[in-house]
Amino acid sequence: TNLMGRIGADTMLRISGFGGILKAILFLVSPNIHFFVWCNIAHLLYSGFYQVAAVYYVYRIVGVGDIAKGQAIMGIATGGVCMMLANLIGGFLLERVSIPFILTIGLVANIAAFVLIYLATDPKRFPNEKIRPL
Repeated sequence: TNLMGRIGADTMLRISGFGGILKAILFLVSPNIHFFVWCNIAHLLYSGFYQVAAVYYVYRIVGVGDIAKGQAIMGIATGGVCMMLANLIGGFLLERVSIPFILTIGLVANIAAFVLIYLATDPKRFPNEKIRPL
């Protein structure tokens, strides 16, 4: 909460997007399984910041009456639909292509997600006078 008050939910979402890119790069260049396991520390930047920042960001951009709906949509999108698609596509890819290729696809997907997060959290791009400060 203290960090959120200083840098804001939008910045934390951007940090989590960068953490996803960092994690994907570390996984891709990992020379052995020990390094691969230690690379999961980058997951703190990725998932740890995202989970908290997404809740605060939705709280900030939706109206008071729509907070529950906004949180539900975020949960369904990130924990439901995205996870299901990732598992389905990942299983399909594991049967057909090499692991380095799959990790490269993951890096490209993380870069695309970072660009989307960066554009979506830009207040100049989507001005909204109803946004509440945290």
